[in-house]
Amino acid sequence: MANAFQGLHKFPHMQRSILTNIVFPAIFLSLGFGTSSLPGVVYPVPAMDDKLLFYVQRNYNKNTIVYELNILPNGSINVSKPVSEYWIRYEEGGVRKNLSFFQRKAFGLQGEQVDQIAESFVLHFNCYKKRSLYLQKKADKYRVYITINGEIAELNKLFIQCKNNALGIPLTINFVEISGINIKNGNAIIEKFVP
Repeated sequence: MANAFQGLHKFPHMQRSILTNIVFPAIFLSLGFGTSSLPGVVYPVPAMDDKLLFYVQRNYNKNTIVYELNILPNGSINVSKPVSEYWIRYEEGGVRKNLSFFQRKAFGLQGEQVDQIAESFVLHFNCYKKRSLYLQKKADKYRVYITINGEIAELNKLFIQCKNNALGIPLTINFVEISGINIKNGNAIIEKFVP
């Protein structure tokens, strides 16, 4: 597990930025198996496959934003947009829908390739660039890494706890939680904060 983030030195600003910044202030990850931090509320978990990187859920409803590897028809990663995002609208029977223009402004990701040989990328949410995500291949599978409580972790999920208006637009962020798997010991790790 300790070698999962081999090549960390290839991200010159990672040591500082990944430890000091927040992924997206309106995102929180819930730890658990399909549950949120909210007592008694169970959220669906997207089907796991080789393309799924992580997902975002919110307290507004159970619809989920899925982030997956963006693969070209020839089987290679799309270096100009390595991650694609879409909704699974569980509240509408589980249909898949694209994010709207405004949703992409908040929840969309930008990626920059930092190592052509290793096919590694630095990712940022479109609306928040203070905390970086790192897309890197390990054992022939891409994973997204982030720092959680000062530890490098494989990112699993995010969950937003906020007060929304009638349209679901966040008015006040109550707290953010980030969850993943610590690459040093394989244990689940969680970080909760108020942005």
